[in-house]
Amino acid sequence: MSCCSAPTLSNEPRIPRGAVTPEEAQNVISKLNAVGFDVMRLTSRGERREKKLQKDTECTKIFYTPSKKSDQGAMLVKDIWEVAVGNTESKLLTNFAFQEGETAVVIRTKMGVEWCLLLKTSKEAHQLCTGIATLVRSQRAMSDQDPIRARIMELWITADSDGSNSLDLHEMNALMKRMNVDLSTKATAAALKKFDTDHNGTLDFDEFIHFFHFLTEREELRPLFNKYASDKMIGIRREGFARFLREEQGGGSVAEADTLFTKISEGRDAVSFFQFCLFLTSAQLNSALDPATGFHIKDDMNLPLHNYFVNSSHNTYLSGDQLQSHSRVEMYRRALLAGCRCVELDCWDGPNKDPIVYHGFTATSKIRFEDIIKAIHEDAFVNSDFPVILSLEVHTSPEQSRVMAEALQRILGAALLTTNDAAFQTYTPHALKKRILIKWKMNPEDSDDSKDHDGDTTEAHPTTPLGPNGPKKHHGSNCPELSALVTCGAHKTKDFGASAKPYHIQSYTETKVEEFAVKCPADYKRQNMRMMSRIYPKGSRINSSNYSPVLAWSLGAHVVALNFQTWDEPMIVNDGFFSRNARCGYVLKPPYLRDVDDHSGSDAVLPAQRVDFVVMLGSQLPKPANAVRGEIVDPYVTVRLFGAGEDSQQARVKTPVVNDNGFAPSWNTKGSFITKNPELAVIGFDVFDKDLDADDHLCTCYLPVASIRNGVRALPLRLASSGERLPHSTVLVHFQISPL
Repeated sequence: MSCCSAPTLSNEPRIPRGAVTPEEAQNVISKLNAVGFDVMRLTSRGERREKKLQKDTECTKIFYTPSKKSDQGAMLVKDIWEVAVGNTESKLLTNFAFQEGETAVVIRTKMGVEWCLLLKTSKEAHQLCTGIATLVRSQRAMSDQDPIRARIMELWITADSDGSNSLDLHEMNALMKRMNVDLSTKATAAALKKFDTDHNGTLDFDEFIHFFHFLTEREELRPLFNKYASDKMIGIRREGFARFLREEQGGGSVAEADTLFTKISEGRDAVSFFQFCLFLTSAQLNSALDPATGFHIKDDMNLPLHNYFVNSSHNTYLSGDQLQSHSRVEMYRRALLAGCRCVELDCWDGPNKDPIVYHGFTATSKIRFEDIIKAIHEDAFVNSDFPVILSLEVHTSPEQSRVMAEALQRILGAALLTTNDAAFQTYTPHALKKRILIKWKMNPEDSDDSKDHDGDTTEAHPTTPLGPNGPKKHHGSNCPELSALVTCGAHKTKDFGASAKPYHIQSYTETKVEEFAVKCPADYKRQNMRMMSRIYPKGSRINSSNYSPVLAWSLGAHVVALNFQTWDEPMIVNDGFFSRNARCGYVLKPPYLRDVDDHSGSDAVLPAQRVDFVVMLGSQLPKPANAVRGEIVDPYVTVRLFGAGEDSQQARVKTPVVNDNGFAPSWNTKGSFITKNPELAVIGFDVFDKDLDADDHLCTCYLPVASIRNGVRALPLRLASSGERLPHSTVLVHFQISPL
């Protein structure tokens, strides 16, 4: 799998919960619907253009007038990834001369489209920002409540290119190609004629709904439907649906079955075949990831911090490679919104006593330390309340280290846990909710725990003697003011953590972990039961590729830091591993990696498991990089198991290729894996498009084995090129996971 940049890294929109009241936000929405909002749009040439910003009556898109081309002047609400006020790193605002009182609102989509709108006052800017944010949240809520109608509406809006509220043959042909449906113009015309009940040569929305029903029914699922339908024409009644959940899907309470039945049947007495097909292929209603762990905190969060794996980022500021890429404040926002709970800041002296962050002695660009801390303060607890660790690598002079200390206290305020606070603080994720911890030296006389610039380590360890010159010294090695804020103390253990405190942490390069795995795995595991470890990539990964985190997890390492800007296979494994426990960024380690007094030698608490599966079919698969145009794809699926020891050594399973059918391919391919460490195992599904030269990687789904539900389940897919969620694309898999 090739590594690629991930411009939509966080996979979650950055939508503020705002600076104005809900009433004011609703007033803005009403104004957008009626008279519109007067704005100045800043063009790519830096020119101001007077515009009227409005929304449609369905709240599905915002648009400005006048516009030379309707598609350039409109933005679908579902595509909005970020809306923010002020300096948001927009290139359009670099060195821009604002007029007095003028404030910018920047709106970005998942595809990278950006609008920069200028308003006369800061208040108007915050009102517009919160109003649009409210629109986005409302549409997401409606999509969650009725995902089927949301999908139909999305396709309808996309297809209706001329805004006529009807689809002609030209628009239908374009939609079929976009949806990867191999339907000739003649066949599309026949379908249009069949569902055009008022015989006007086009489909209105109600007619399009019936066409969508026709398109999405899967005859492969008919035998399963007939098994539980009391009458094949009427459908599956309530009692039959409860029996289906019990016999095929592994259970569910009577109340859960009732609620799901009512939702799928839309309040009717029976579930139709169309509704049954859409339910099974909906990753929202029928996800393979158990909602009990995917959407709820299931782990005990009251154990000391060193009992957890922590979703962690390396050189968080970088947007690309390690030598020449841009450093961006935005990368911290994206990492935090993606569930990351430990971010890294490499701090250096900046001009005018203003500390900066960048990859030292490289051509990477520089950003202000204070701007990063402001971004962290804003977004640290948007998607998770559990603590955030700031891993500082300090190269600053004592003077600028004191500037950093002042900025941390001033900006983070009560969220910052200080050394004095720590004396009275219980170090558990629950007790540390909405607190920010600093990782550095707790005492000025301690040795710094930082990496050299080549990415290797100089830290002392029983298996790694110090070099002749000792560890590398940094300017900021003596700053009591900064040390007074440290609550996650860098510590170089010489006795595998026997004399360490649970809040102590030591950093190692990935190659050192490989060495531990060969020379002293038991000792290193016990060390990780006493204190924390942070692992980071070796220095030769200048392209910001990632190493597999599984080995470090299997030895109990906690903070396994990856290059979040690179959406490659190890990063996808990491994302899948942390998809459990409500994506809060903390996963409780299995007991055999927590109990220092356990000498049983067992490497698992759950018994070994057999994972049997059938890759049944696909639904509405994307084109490469989610392109609108291009050939219809020829999809196939590969399946692999990632885990500790022998778990990762099993051969992958591959389905046959289905030619010219990305909308409704069928494979029916069986496979199985054995996992001896199910708590650490991740199963990965990758969908490819067969090509004459290199096959295109379309989408992925990686899930922790311990959180998969048995039965016929839909995989929640992500775009392979960026990690963007694909809420309406899925692969249907039948799982049967059982102990050996």
